[in-house]
Amino acid sequence: MASLLKLNRIALRSFSSQVEAAATCPHIQPKKTQSQNVKPYSKIPVISKFSLIRRFLPGGEFHKKQMVDVMKTLQKQNGDIYVFSGAGGKRDVVFTFNPNDYATVFRNEGPWPFRDGLDTIVYHRKVRNADFYGSNGGLMSEQHELWGRVRSAVNPVMMNPKAVKIYIPTIDKVTKDFISVIRDKRDSNTFEVGDKFLDDINNWALESIALIALNTRLGCLGANKHPDADTLINGMHTFFNLSYELDFLPSMWKYVATPKFNKLMKVLDEVSDVSRKYVELARENMKSNPAKNDDEMSVLEKLIKVDKKTAVVMAMDMLFAGIDTTSTALTACLLSLAKNQDKQSKLREELMTITEPLTPESLNSVPYLRACIKESLRFYPVTTSNGRVLPTDIVVSGYYIPKGTMVVMAMQPLLGDEKYFKDADKFVPERWIKGSPLYKGNNDPFVYLPFGFGSRSCIGKRFSNMELEIVILNILKNFVVEFNHSAENAFTSKVLNIPNIPLKFKFTDVKK
Repeated sequence: MASLLKLNRIALRSFSSQVEAAATCPHIQPKKTQSQNVKPYSKIPVISKFSLIRRFLPGGEFHKKQMVDVMKTLQKQNGDIYVFSGAGGKRDVVFTFNPNDYATVFRNEGPWPFRDGLDTIVYHRKVRNADFYGSNGGLMSEQHELWGRVRSAVNPVMMNPKAVKIYIPTIDKVTKDFISVIRDKRDSNTFEVGDKFLDDINNWALESIALIALNTRLGCLGANKHPDADTLINGMHTFFNLSYELDFLPSMWKYVATPKFNKLMKVLDEVSDVSRKYVELARENMKSNPAKNDDEMSVLEKLIKVDKKTAVVMAMDMLFAGIDTTSTALTACLLSLAKNQDKQSKLREELMTITEPLTPESLNSVPYLRACIKESLRFYPVTTSNGRVLPTDIVVSGYYIPKGTMVVMAMQPLLGDEKYFKDADKFVPERWIKGSPLYKGNNDPFVYLPFGFGSRSCIGKRFSNMELEIVILNILKNFVVEFNHSAENAFTSKVLNIPNIPLKFKFTDVKK
């Protein structure tokens, strides 16, 4: 045991030194240009590592405070651009609230955008399980050219509209099972679901994404729930909670294996084991049923054709990206529609024209549904920000920012800003429908990016949108949705924004 602990400490120190060596020191000024109006990096307001740690400790002003509130507080104190000084082996991070800067960063991100932040995932795949993953750590952990190779290999599978269309009937079946859960769980007198309805939403999200990522039904929405379902869903929650503490807040895990770090590694091992098991099952099924053409193949089977490691790592990445994110998005849409009954009624009129069975064509004829989803993700965004590590020197907000600096584009505060969205505090789906008198769209194309931007945008966005469209369609065709409680502080910021209040929705049967 002692020798194992020693090896773990050595690996941790080695990984930490690799991370630090990769970061360009942001205090080295980039080469001068012709402009005399550009201010040096050193003039940007800085929050020192010691101040940052102190303010996040118990008794500090940021202790247990949501990240979006931390960003807003520091914006008021320092202006629209400031620096988090590197702490705990991390590089400096520049925060900017200026959309012009977002355009500059994205247009200079290069062919292989570098998004820093999940060093625990990198460690798990590149150090702890290097024998299996080798040079294929997947989209969540690879960077530079290796990331480009993985993305190029999986893009034809994940970004092809045909790959999404074949899942419409099966995801519709999953969603109808979810409707049955709602009927069973709601109170017979009040028609409200209980405090634990978020668990049911998570079960629907896991059942849906497991069908795509693992090529199986886990039974999350019935009496015969597979034990793997709890392993995966608990693992995802643990990952988002602990990775927020270990990767985004000051932590010592790169120097010593802390209890929370060890817990996260155990959870990641379990998720990896489950993913490998279902990839093997799919491989065996392909051997016994080799006659399928590409159009009939599942996503997992197509990924297995790329190679086994790619299939395993992409299955894991889809699970990480497809449970809590989709649960938050569905909660956001239900809350928005429940608090805006006129919009809900208008949407139901559109959805009642859709007949069974669902087809790709019917899902292409619901513009108001898509507008409602877009507006709910503006009103209650899934993420607080987007970030890139700069591959070259740039100028943002009049300051030099040198190569190797992490720039975080703090988008969430701008989504509720009248400067960018008229009546920003109101739920107005019509702002997204071209031809509508209320159409405003996005006053700046770099403010509203719910699925990211460019070649590093969310690879599963087509599947996520399809799942959301089908579940909202089914819910509103069956129920009038109400939420007769306060929606204040409905979400809390971790790595993602996640529901923070009991989701006691009222589901009353639609009169037909």
